[in-house]
Amino acid sequence: MHSYRVAVTTGASPEAVWKLLVDAASWPLWSKVDRLDATRSVGLDPGGDDGVGAARAFRS
Repeated sequence: MHSYRVAVTTGASPEAVWKLLVDAASWPLWSKVDRLDATRSVGLDPGGDDGVGAARAFRS
């Protein structure tokens, strides 16, 4: 299993950052991933509030 450790500083509120992190569909808009592969992901919330256990498949 892969794991990542990332450290970043931002002026955004913790709530704003968390909202982006739990919305896998938003990642291609602000990160280096090209797209979310929803057909290979599990547990994604259509409203962008992915819960604990969601598995996201990204393509780069």
